[in-house]
Amino acid sequence: MTIMGLDSWIHWTAWFTRSIIFLFIADILIAACYIIKVPLKGGGSGSVIGESDITLVFFFLFSYSVASIAMMFLISTLFDKGKSLFRAKQNFTHIEIFCLANSAAAGTGAVWFLCYLPYAFIQPRYETMTRGAKLGSSLLHNIGLAFGAQLIGMYEGKGRF
Repeated sequence: MTIMGLDSWIHWTAWFTRSIIFLFIADILIAACYIIKVPLKGGGSGSVIGESDITLVFFFLFSYSVASIAMMFLISTLFDKGKSLFRAKQNFTHIEIFCLANSAAAGTGAVWFLCYLPYAFIQPRYETMTRGAKLGSSLLHNIGLAFGAQLIGMYEGKGRF
């Protein structure tokens, strides 16, 4: 798009808007599925998260969606081969372009996983961590999601939320 003269900030804004609209709809549906009570086989009704307010669950999921989009924007800046590929496309074969795109996708998946990996080491020590350590480790958005889900689960189990 920059070849056609589109400013980069407009391109980034369009991607953010498109992504946030799709994730907004998904967050509404997920929050509704968590909260809506369904009939149970043994009688009565139940939901996945019965005590939490739907707006709290939606805000939790929506904030994770915004953080995920921001993280994807950050990760996308690490792979700059797309610009150089289009400028020098006659020097690359189709197989080489395919391999570069696959390595960028694999690298993105690896970075995403590495952002969640510390939670396996942090979770057993959660009770002994200071508030600052918890907030600092929550800067990795996947760990923040895991901490939030853990807290919602703890309060749901106690019946107060």
